[in-house]
Amino acid sequence: MNTLDFRASFPQHQSIDIVGINSHLGVSRDFDISTTPYTVYVDYKLIPNMRNWGLDSIDVKPSIITTVIDWEIDTEDMTQADKDLFIKAGGKEYSDNISGSIDVDSMVRMKDKAWTIKCETHFKRDGSFAIDNIEIDFQTLTITLQSDELQQD
Repeated sequence: MNTLDFRASFPQHQSIDIVGINSHLGVSRDFDISTTPYTVYVDYKLIPNMRNWGLDSIDVKPSIITTVIDWEIDTEDMTQADKDLFIKAGGKEYSDNISGSIDVDSMVRMKDKAWTIKCETHFKRDGSFAIDNIEIDFQTLTITLQSDELQQD
């Protein structure tokens, strides 16, 4: 079977949503944690489905997704007990905040669970293909890749 291997990169200014960071860090959802992913890298394969009469379709199969997500929380009005929770979660305390980072690699188990990749992408009418949105969900350990909706003529 012939495949085409690609690596796409998505800088932090693109549509990248981080969900469930509080759960991952083991802190209450009441804390407002800001997140900034570095560039997200998506390795994927384009797999042509050939028939005796020609090309039937092309499947997109993501293989590896990696990024580093920086997180930060303001500690101005925080108790020492709450600060200790964030430090225990890997954060480092600075004068007015605690921050840390999380390495994400879809091939590496996190908290003894495997990542699931959902590929909700499609080719556009003009034949182009793009991943327009990425969601990284730490609660379900799911990474969802999405294409924008098809535009109507």
